[in-house]
Amino acid sequence: MASVPIYSRILISSSGLTGTATLDVPAGFTVVVRDIDVVAGISVGGLVYAYGGDGTKFAAYNFGTVSLDFTLWSWRGRQVLPGPDTFNITTDFACDVRASGYLLSGVAP
Repeated sequence: MASVPIYSRILISSSGLTGTATLDVPAGFTVVVRDIDVVAGISVGGLVYAYGGDGTKFAAYNFGTVSLDFTLWSWRGRQVLPGPDTFNITTDFACDVRASGYLLSGVAP
């Protein structure tokens, strides 16, 4: 069997996100979340967290008061979400969010 190259891809990207951004993981696919970067600007702070469709959180950060033009929080890891499922990032304040990883097809959970 020939090997197939695996490339990272953007899973979620949202500027000024307040609320939830969701990636639907279809049946027959598996998402591997590798990196999440969140940039917050001047604000009183807020909470951001990532989780699968069952609600289990695997990354979270509570920004305190942000007095700079931007503050960065980065998460690096490996969380596997076999489809059908969802990958979600929720925040209770405006921030820029970007997550990347792999979308694999034909991978058993």
